[in-house]
Amino acid sequence: MPTPPPLPSPFSSRPFSTREALAHRVTPRVLRSPGLHTPFFGARSVAPVTTAVAAAHAYATSMAPDARLSHVTAAALWGLPLPRRLSDSAEVHVTLPGSDRSVRARNVIGHRSSTSGPPEYVEEIRVSDPLETWASLGPFLTIDELIAAGDAVCDPYGLASTRDDLAAEIGRVAGRRGLAKVRRAFVDVREGSRSPQETALRLALVRAGARMPFLNAEVHSAAGVFLGQADLVYGRERLAIEYEGDHHRTDRDQWHKDLGRSERFADDGWRMMRVAADEARRGFIATTARVIRLLTERGQELNRPSAPVR
Repeated sequence: MPTPPPLPSPFSSRPFSTREALAHRVTPRVLRSPGLHTPFFGARSVAPVTTAVAAAHAYATSMAPDARLSHVTAAALWGLPLPRRLSDSAEVHVTLPGSDRSVRARNVIGHRSSTSGPPEYVEEIRVSDPLETWASLGPFLTIDELIAAGDAVCDPYGLASTRDDLAAEIGRVAGRRGLAKVRRAFVDVREGSRSPQETALRLALVRAGARMPFLNAEVHSAAGVFLGQADLVYGRERLAIEYEGDHHRTDRDQWHKDLGRSERFADDGWRMMRVAADEARRGFIATTARVIRLLTERGQELNRPSAPVR
C-alpha cells in the first residue's frame, strides 16, 4: 500500500477537502498522491473510508451549504442500530431542499425533499433530525430493524423522543417512499428499550405468546425499597429478565453490580433470569419457551397482586 505523503497536522488524522488543503499550501501534486484516498469528489483521507460514519465525516468536508446528510447516513451519525450491510457502507445519503435537484456523484445517493424541517447537527455535521431520519428508513431496513431503530429514537436515556412524536412524523411525511413499512413497524415500537438485543428479545417473547413486559423498569419491594432495574419485567410473576452482552462478563465492576442486584431481587422473592448473547443468534427460541413456562408456574404459585414496579 502506498505511503501517505507528508501533510500538515490537521489533515493527518481526519478527512479534509481539497479546497481546505490548498489553502494550507498542500500542492495539487500531493493531493494526487496514490497514498491518499479519494472517497468523494473534492475530499481526501489518509485512512480508507469503510464505514457509514467515516463516509459521513469525509463527505461533510465539502458538502454544499444547503445540503444535509440523511436516511441511512444520518441514522449512523445518530447512533441508531443498523445492520452491517449498511453500517459498513462507504456510501452517503445526501438530501437537498426543494423538488428540482439532487446530488449526483460517485458513492453518493442523492435525495430531494420539500418537507424537511430545520437541520440538526451531530459533531458539527448537518443532518436530518432523528424523527425524520427514522421515517425515511423504510426502503432500507426490514420491519424488525425498523422497530429496533424506532426503539432507539424513543430511548429515554438517549434521543428521548416518544411514540407520539413518531406518529406525528409519520403523518407529516405522508406519501414518502417506504412509509407503509414504517407504519407497520411503528405498531411494535416501544419507549424504554435500551438496545437492539433487548428489542429482539421482547419481540420474540410477545410473538411466542407472552404478554408485553415492562421495559427497563425500576423494581421496588413491597416495603418500597429500591431493588434495581431490569431489562424486561413481569411484575405479577416477580420475574425479571436481563440480556447480558459480553461486557457483563468481562467488566469486573459490571459483574459485581449484576451479582448484587440479583441477590437483592432473590431476597425479595424475585426470579432473575439472565440471557446470554449466544441466545440472540439462535432467535431466543429456548429463552421464550423458558419464560412462558416460568410465567405460568410462578403465576400459579404466587397468585397475588402485582409487585410494585415503576
